[in-house]
Amino acid sequence: MEQKLGNFADSRSEKKLGSFEMWYWRRLDQIGWTDRVRSEEVLHTVKVDRNIIHTIQIWKCNSIGHILSRNCLIKQQLLKEREREKLEVTGR
Repeated sequence: MEQKLGNFADSRSEKKLGSFEMWYWRRLDQIGWTDRVRSEEVLHTVKVDRNIIHTIQIWKCNSIGHILSRNCLIKQQLLKEREREKLEVTGR
């Protein structure tokens, strides 16, 4: 159940990111929503591909090392604090 909800949330956020990307390119090229220009035509005029989702995935992969090292540092700090507490309790 948890995976299904996670995938659903991911698909919703990907849809919103795709919409944001198209909004951005339309604003940049000054194309109005009432001009009835297809998304593929907008991307062709701007000469780019849809890549915001891919870029975010790369950022996530690159930042996982920082997140894991941060968790490791927190665990080390907690262990040091526990050791200090044990020393304070045992030594009168």
